[in-house]
Amino acid sequence: LACEGGNHRITSQLGDEITVLADSIDGKRLNSPNDLVLDTMGGIYFTDPSYGKDEGRVLERESVYYINRKGEISLATDDVTKPNGIIFSPDYSILYVADPGESKIWAFDVEGEGKLANKREFAPTGSDGMTVDERGNIYVTADNVKVWSPAGELIAEIDVPERPANVTFGGAENRTLYITARTGFYAVEMNVAGAL
Repeated sequence: LACEGGNHRITSQLGDEITVLADSIDGKRLNSPNDLVLDTMGGIYFTDPSYGKDEGRVLERESVYYINRKGEISLATDDVTKPNGIIFSPDYSILYVADPGESKIWAFDVEGEGKLANKREFAPTGSDGMTVDERGNIYVTADNVKVWSPAGELIAEIDVPERPANVTFGGAENRTLYITARTGFYAVEMNVAGAL
């Protein structure tokens, strides 16, 4: 699965076959899809900020959308300024959305397929990519990688030689934190495993 920001679409690829999952909403072309996450019901939440030139921009709002298992697209929330990174809590009950436009990360309760409620501030920072560990700690990318507890407390910082962009867990037992940055790719062995 991929967010093709420059092509204004969400795609899936199996071998050489590329399938477009979403490229418009209500007949209007998407902005710059940036990040996505899968739920437990066969659906996909994705963020659609606007980056680059705004010429030809059709959608006024920068929003979070949902593609259900039937391929139908709906608005999950437009109560964000510039949504970017997106990740679930380990039990999929909370969806976290990074909003660099407000320098905040928002938490939403998931009440059904594509249904979000109870927006609240989780952390006072924006982020590009995000990930989550088995304890529910959220890893965000800013000047470095910051780790926030499920209660919204800053509990750790991981310094990187250059500004990080995305983070994810992988490797043996899912205990390696991989960090992409502007020109480098880094790995940190962790004492916790990734959740998703």
